[in-house]
Amino acid sequence: MWPRIMVMGLVLVLACGKQRGFDSIREEAAELGNRHYQNQMGVIYQTGEEGETNYVKALKWYIAAATPTNHVIQEGETLVNILTQFRVSSWDLKKNEGNKSNPALLNEEKKVDLSTLKPGTKIVIPGSPQAMYNVGAIYEVRYKELGLKQEDALEKAVEWHAKGAEAGFIRAQFAYGYAFEHGQGVEKDLKQAGIWYELSAKQGLAAAQERLGQLHVTGFGDINNRSLPEAYLWLSIAEKALKSEGKTPGKGLTKAINTCRSSLPADERVRTDRLIDDFKALEN
Repeated sequence: MWPRIMVMGLVLVLACGKQRGFDSIREEAAELGNRHYQNQMGVIYQTGEEGETNYVKALKWYIAAATPTNHVIQEGETLVNILTQFRVSSWDLKKNEGNKSNPALLNEEKKVDLSTLKPGTKIVIPGSPQAMYNVGAIYEVRYKELGLKQEDALEKAVEWHAKGAEAGFIRAQFAYGYAFEHGQGVEKDLKQAGIWYELSAKQGLAAAQERLGQLHVTGFGDINNRSLPEAYLWLSIAEKALKSEGKTPGKGLTKAINTCRSSLPADERVRTDRLIDDFKALEN
């Protein structure tokens, strides 16, 4: 809980901070709950881009950015103050109103009117979905440096990937799907993998599009349920996405596309080619 004068002071420092180093300004903002700078602090310690590589500190900052904050409105505090302090948008607050998977985020259920915030009103500031993914990723990759067993770390990783995936973050959706496909930290479930890959694929992630296509090739573990039209669709969309990013599709992907396409009747190829051409990634 920070009085309005402190929040306004932070805004002025961030806007005009010429007398003090940016590093201290950034860390102060992170301490006050600024999601962007909290996540950035995690990146700095994880990559060592400013001299010190420290995965424990990186994890601490990622978790801070990813964890929802219970905030009590202070006298004179406005919505603008809150959005500035925590580096969130009003949409970030509103879109959590319907998140039934986490009652702590139900600002709507608490009858919070964001347009007329009164002192004493309790609201929940959501965590950063990107930071949720980063928490999962650092557990997954840097478990040794964190002093954890791989099995325990993967369980923690999948918990955070799930949070990021449910919040709509494209890479977290892919990571969550990957965990289900390979049984990393969670019981293997190819259908669940397909569900999360598809959500990520529809937002435009080529890796998710390719994995979804491959799952359709194998029928999600049951060859009798394979769908070559769906496989051809998603594999081709993945190829198109990679080329648009200036990347060269792998030979395996190209071969799979050609195999699927040659197996389709002419009219099915025409229909699917039209879907491939018309595909546009969804905006989160």
